[in-house]
Amino acid sequence: MKEILFFLIFILSSCDSTPPFATKVGYFKDANKGRAFTFVLPSEYTRDRVKGHAQKQMHSPGKMTTVFYYEANQKAVDPTQLKTSLYEVIKNLNLSDYKYRADKTPDGKITMYEK
Repeated sequence: MKEILFFLIFILSSCDSTPPFATKVGYFKDANKGRAFTFVLPSEYTRDRVKGHAQKQMHSPGKMTTVFYYEANQKAVDPTQLKTSLYEVIKNLNLSDYKYRADKTPDGKITMYEK
């Protein structure tokens, strides 16, 4: 019985009840493991918080990951609707009305852009 109690405490303590920072709109991954994400920002955010969020997104070492952030849900673009290639997805998302773009280079460094 003691073991079950410790197990339940462990499970409950490892659950994170913190709501996500941003709402995911879409995710695109090509055959070469390059990725593009789109998110809607919360009503209050900072550039540093956005950068920290971008840093946490899935990334394959040696590959490119790009994350687009929008201020309003109606402006957000789902990259799965642009399914062609990662290049075409990023090119089309770059034309959209995003607030921030974060590029994670193949070595994992983040570069932020503001529109």
